[in-house]
Amino acid sequence: KVIGVNWAQADWSGASLGQPIGFHKSAISHSTFIGLDLAGIVITECAATDVDFREADLSRADFRGADLSQSLFINTNLRQADFREARNYHIAPGENDLARARFPHRAGV
Repeated sequence: KVIGVNWAQADWSGASLGQPIGFHKSAISHSTFIGLDLAGIVITECAATDVDFREADLSRADFRGADLSQSLFINTNLRQADFREARNYHIAPGENDLARARFPHRAGV
């Protein structure tokens, strides 16, 4: 579990985390990623509730299987992000870049 971390305040200057950084089957709820460049991040099958992703670069992010309830996406780069198996997210198209983002196909919608 990595709950309640403000990743935006971390000193990333000497970090060598590899690309892409990721979380799988983790609890990262109540965390903050405001303004970070996290292109290609993997957040799969995670509890990611009440996470602040405002103004972050999450292009090519993989959110498959993540629970994103109450998470914030405002002025977020979500180009080519994969939400196909994610759930409980609310993303306003006019407030985010969603070009070529993938969402679940819902028949009849």
